[in-house]
Amino acid sequence: MRVLVSGKKGVLAKALDKASYHESFGNLEIICVSKNELDVTLPGLIEKAINKYKPDVFLHAGGIAGSMKQHEENPLESIEVNIIGTANVARICGRRGIKVAYISTDYVYCGINGDNTEETPTKPFNNYGLSKLAGECAVRMLDNSLVLRCSFTERPFKHDKAFYDSHRSYLYDDIAATRILKCIQAESTGIINVGGPPQSVYSFAQSVNPKILATSRLAVDEYVPLDTTMSVGKLELILKRFD
Repeated sequence: MRVLVSGKKGVLAKALDKASYHESFGNLEIICVSKNELDVTLPGLIEKAINKYKPDVFLHAGGIAGSMKQHEENPLESIEVNIIGTANVARICGRRGIKVAYISTDYVYCGINGDNTEETPTKPFNNYGLSKLAGECAVRMLDNSLVLRCSFTERPFKHDKAFYDSHRSYLYDDIAATRILKCIQAESTGIINVGGPPQSVYSFAQSVNPKILATSRLAVDEYVPLDTTMSVGKLELILKRFD
């Protein structure tokens, strides 16, 4: 199965590429492509990349994440890349019969209540979440598609402080990449939450680095959720197939 991955320079694409060399993913050919070759805001480049690599699956891991404040201050860029860019991918892949797997986020949930399942009503609390949910809408209109609502961060934890009052289902990028590839391998469709045990960001970070200090989400000028923890029952059923 040939998988074309957008966003080559991003944290997740790098982790996906590295994970794909494990023998358990021998039936997957992962091809990561950078924005220079595959800019999703330019339909012509999408067509060109698809013609060149002839993928079975387009794993859309590109887009704008970064600081949440960035999406509030420059929403037009989020619209152009995360919404229109994803719609371009969905439209072109749908026309060609190529499966789309889309990396979404736990930020599509309301940010107040935890234990969110894939059926929990979505209500993004910031522009980043809105932009990712809009991308989901385009992808979900295709029958043969997969939306992966992920909660991950790069390893090692890059900050010297972590929020004690923000709860998520964080995974490190290498673990998230492995689980995403297993969902691809299992030919999953629909929506799947991809995350780890619910805990505060501080507990997650300190479990690896005890020197991490605790701080409040209210101490930073960003749109940080109180709780976006997820139920991952569907993911666990998929992982059991590979035990």
